[in-house]
Amino acid sequence: MLRKDKKNAEIAQLVEQRTENPRVRGSNPRLGIAKTIEFALYLLSSLLGFVNARIGGENAS
Repeated sequence: MLRKDKKNAEIAQLVEQRTENPRVRGSNPRLGIAKTIEFALYLLSSLLGFVNARIGGENAS
């Protein structure tokens, strides 16, 4: 699934670069950055949930 999203992001980026800023290099963010941020937030929330469960579990004992 992530590969397909990255490919779609690359295509969209190419289209935008050709239509919006054809001569400006580096005017757009890195390809597929939204998915990378989404995944990082997922990992962070999982880690915080684990830490919260461990702290809550120790206090409840």
